[in-house]
Amino acid sequence: MIASKPHITDGNRVRITLVVKEIPRQQWGKSDLRLDDLEITLAGGKNLEYGDILTVQGVVQGNTLEAESWKVEKHQGRYLLRDWRHKMQSLIMRFIPGDEGALASGIVLGGSEVLSRRGEEEFKRAGLTHVVAASGYNVAVVAGWIMPAATALLGVNRGRWLAILGIWTYTGLAGGEAAVVRAAVMGTAVLAGQSAGRKAFAARTLAVAVWLMLFWNPGWINDIGFQLSLAATAGLIWTGGWFTAETYPSKKGLIPLLAGDLKTTMAAQMLTVPLILHYFGGLSWVSPLVNTAVLWTVPISMQIVGFALGVGLFWRDGGRLVALCAWPFLRWMTWFVGEASSRKWVMWELGKISWGWVAGYYLAVWLVLRYFRRKNN
Repeated sequence: MIASKPHITDGNRVRITLVVKEIPRQQWGKSDLRLDDLEITLAGGKNLEYGDILTVQGVVQGNTLEAESWKVEKHQGRYLLRDWRHKMQSLIMRFIPGDEGALASGIVLGGSEVLSRRGEEEFKRAGLTHVVAASGYNVAVVAGWIMPAATALLGVNRGRWLAILGIWTYTGLAGGEAAVVRAAVMGTAVLAGQSAGRKAFAARTLAVAVWLMLFWNPGWINDIGFQLSLAATAGLIWTGGWFTAETYPSKKGLIPLLAGDLKTTMAAQMLTVPLILHYFGGLSWVSPLVNTAVLWTVPISMQIVGFALGVGLFWRDGGRLVALCAWPFLRWMTWFVGEASSRKWVMWELGKISWGWVAGYYLAVWLVLRYFRRKNN
């Protein structure tokens, strides 16, 4: 982790240069990093990312270094990806103004930084932050709309490999954000495991992928986004069978489509509930219903806006015309989420639960899964 490390003792004024190898912990407007036994605290630092070169100066007090000044040099590869991402983000906002454009940017590229404070709070209260966050949901959407077409043209197994290619293409276009890269690794592991035709193999492949990621960066185990992505992916593998018997429903129409969205949402949220309660102390109990009402518009909006970006790179007015076709779907999402989140009773404030309760919840789920597996066998 260290590029240069002086001899550190209490009371010394030091200058340390290091390569960021973990996700900084954010608290009260400050970022915390650990360097061996030394806790480094920075004012700000929200945009620090893996691979950045950080130089800090300050006085060591005990095991803490409160940085008096610091500077960061962005990793060149990540800088180029980020520059591309910002260019695409600006293009979307020119095509579609307001929170609808910010939502389109979040759906296609991930991230809620251009969403208004009110819009961000509404999506949080409605339990829909996964739509605009740089997370596994974006990766799942990409795989979700590639798989049916690829399966029809190439067959199931070849379709999965095409979906994997699409996932990593999207990851690059989204700027290589750490959360998206982690989700891409997990999604790749699951799709590769499913090629063997067994759920157990997909689970083992996911476990190996997670082990490799933690071996590369142990700090990710404390990252909330990593934990939620892992829980949601595991939920789709292990509890998906409780809600649906088929990955792709054979019936067509709006009702089966909405039912499929609800089933997928319930399966993904089954294992994320205790983590949300542990970290945030509350749940949006209307989240499954809101997800069902709006998620069907996400793949449509993503494809239209993605196509608009491709056109807009060469012909701005043409790209704007294409992007406006997505506006009704985006407007439906912002309106519905705003209406749903405006009710005081949408949040269930239970209070933060301990890790003991989290472990107990997962133990109960494991016992129920084991019971049904034995019953089915």
